[in-house]
Parts: sequence; structure tokens; C-alpha cells
Amino acid sequence: LPLERGIIVDLGQVFWTYINCKGNSVKVMSEIARRSESYHGLEMALEAYLEVIMALQPNRMYLRALVPLLFIQLGRDDEAYNFIKFWFKNTPKGQG
Repeated sequence: LPLERGIIVDLGQVFWTYINCKGNSVKVMSEIARRSESYHGLEMALEAYLEVIMALQPNRMYLRALVPLLFIQLGRDDEAYNFIKFWFKNTPKGQG
């Protein structure tokens, strides 16, 4: 372990490194699923995007734009509508 060897670890940096890797891996995963027309892959990407959005509020909120598209690609139009409606209703003005 790094602490046992006297190495100081910035846990904030570790967290952001993990989050950046997760965000990029989700992006790649969704692109692969889209190109291979994998329904299960798109579902996995959707769940991962939702997880990243919830973990990083209010940062990375631009990912909200991708989630409805994934819902629509999965044939879940009502859920896409509800997602958009929820975020319009619950986003403070000037934060959109």
C-alpha cells in the first residue's frame, strides 16, 4: 500500500482520475454498442451514463443530453420524455 511506504496520496486526484476514466470508458462503450447495434450494450451504456450523472452532480451535466438519445434508440420514448421533463423542471435557471 502507498501509505505504508510513506507515499502521500491525494484522494481527490484519485477520485477525479477514476471519474474521468469512467466517463471516457462509458463514451467508448456507447459508441461500440451503437456501431454494433447491440441493444444490451446500449442498455449498459445508459445505466453507466445515469450513474456518472448522479455521482458528479452538478459537474458533467452535459451528459443529460445523451441520455434521452439512448432511451430513444432503445425504443423507450416515454422514458426519454420523462427524463427531459424531470431535468427541465428540476434544473435551476442559469445552470442549464
